Amino acid sequence: MKLWPNKRRKSARALIIRDEKLLVFLRKRHSRKTGEWIEYYSIPGGGIDKGETPEDAAIRELYEEMGVRIKLDKLVAHRVGKFFEHYVFTAEITDGEPHLMLNSEEAAHMSERNQFIVQWVPIENLTKESLRYYCDYLELIQRLAAGDNPSEVLSIDAR
Repeated sequence: MKLWPNKRRKSARALIIRDEKLLVFLRKRHSRKTGEWIEYYSIPGGGIDKGETPEDAAIRELYEEMGVRIKLDKLVAHRVGKFFEHYVFTAEITDGEPHLMLNSEEAAHMSERNQFIVQWVPIENLTKESLRYYCDYLELIQRLAAGDNPSEVLSIDAR
C-alpha cells in the first residue's frame, strides 16, 4: 500500500513582511509518535487547485486562511521536494487584518492538540528550527526584511 501519491503536492505561499515582522501561523501540535508538543512557524498559503495558477492560489489561500486581500509582488523562491513543490511570493496586504478564518481548513482541523495561531513574528526571532519545514527560506526572509530584493528566483532542490 502506498502512503504517498506519485505526484507532488503543489502549493503557493506568501511572504508578507511588515515592520520587520513576518506573517506566519504558529503551529502547535501534539506528536502522536513522541507524545511531545511540536511548535514551529508555517508560511501562509496552500494547495494549488486544478486549473489554478500559483499566483491565484496564493491570493485565494491568504483570503481563505487569514481573511486578507493581498497583492503579489513577485516569485522569490521555488522549492521542489520528493512529495511537494512550493512557489513562494512576496506580497503585501491591501485589505483586512490577519486572523484565523473560522470557515478555513485550519480552523476545521484545530483542536487542543493541533493549533493554528496567526502571528507577526520579529524577523530577528526566526531560526531554522522555528521555521522547521520552511527553514530553507530563512536567509531569503532576512534579506527581504533588510530591503535586499533578489533579482533571481531562489531555486531549491530538496529531493
